[in-house]
Amino acid sequence: TKGILHLTKLLAPAMVDRRYGKIVNISSINFAGEMGNADYGAAKAAVASLTRTMAIEFAPHVNVNCIAPGTIRTSVLQRMSAEDLAFYAEKPLLKRLGEPVDIANACLFLASDEASYITGEILAVSGGIWPALFAAVLSGLTTSARLPFQDPWLAGTRFPYYHLGTYLFALPARAALV
Repeated sequence: TKGILHLTKLLAPAMVDRRYGKIVNISSINFAGEMGNADYGAAKAAVASLTRTMAIEFAPHVNVNCIAPGTIRTSVLQRMSAEDLAFYAEKPLLKRLGEPVDIANACLFLASDEASYITGEILAVSGGIWPALFAAVLSGLTTSARLPFQDPWLAGTRFPYYHLGTYLFALPARAALV
């Protein structure tokens, strides 16, 4: 959350001055909580809350939204057993893990003019698992089977337990989506 605050403080004033901007924060589907991950859930809930507050503060010219990814096939999953991966892949309604491109496409949409009437939203990109069900869906996990939340690239940094992502966009009107 601290990184989001610093980046927003640096870039948002120019968006407000231009009367145009897009801010897309990245949280997690478990911002609503997950047993054994109170610190991670609290950090992600802060991102979701900050998103809605920023939407109010920067309206009407800057859209602020948040993406809440489910289990996405990233390097973190490489440390999981095949059995645990199968467990996570079976939980979403779409019966598969998400791909990084799924998050990228959601970012592109929220940063586009096609999303000009969307602000203050938390978009679950999760294959059909939404925050209210996340804890219930995962309640059968043992502690050893929980998704690891310490990214290797954060080892030794000030943020060892979670990662924060923020993408700020000031795209020209009618930016083309690729």
